Amino acid sequence: MGVSTQFENILKKYEVHKIQSYKVIRLLKGNYVFNDLGKNKYDERCRAIEDCGTFLKFAKTQQEGETVYRLRASNFCRQRVCPMCQFRKSEKMFAEMIQGIKQIEDKYRFLHVVLTIPNATYDYELVEGVKILYKGSSRLMRYKEIERAFKGVLRCLEISFNYDNNTFHPHLHCLIAVNKSYFNDTRVYVKYEKLRELWTEAVRATVRNRGPEAAFADTQHLLQV
Repeated sequence: MGVSTQFENILKKYEVHKIQSYKVIRLLKGNYVFNDLGKNKYDERCRAIEDCGTFLKFAKTQQEGETVYRLRASNFCRQRVCPMCQFRKSEKMFAEMIQGIKQIEDKYRFLHVVLTIPNATYDYELVEGVKILYKGSSRLMRYKEIERAFKGVLRCLEISFNYDNNTFHPHLHCLIAVNKSYFNDTRVYVKYEKLRELWTEAVRATVRNRGPEAAFADTQHLLQV
């Protein structure tokens, strides 16, 4: 009996991330920092990523009259840089987020806001940039205009790479809960220009506190709603 199209599509998702994991291995194999500053001499982490997801056991079940395939056993490595494990983690977080939204969607509506800083050229700038993003966004949420308007926020970090100029682009995707009346209530509504102004202020205040090593981030601060 042939494999169903549904099951083939599930396997293709895993296959894509498994292929990506080999690229990660080539990049990090023998890396001094990745190997616990030289303490791990046998590339155990790379070996774990290489073996990750080579065993997947699914159970075929029925749910509401439809056939579904559920993963019952596996050999995931749980390394933070493993594409396979990050894919699994993102799937789990997405499912949990949807469940949470369903519980409060009768009371709130949601905004998607992207907070960014300038691209980072070096690895130390990237590390510093991520810290600035999180500390700056926390500062932003404490401003009185924001506290009055936003009822809750879910932050998710994404880092993309620009191959044209070899820079990293760290940014935060924020899912923000607001009252159903948000866009019609002039007492709490925050215009785009004001929100961008507050984000710029939050980043610059964070940069001042962190010192010269964070100066690269104090040039341009973008925001998408």
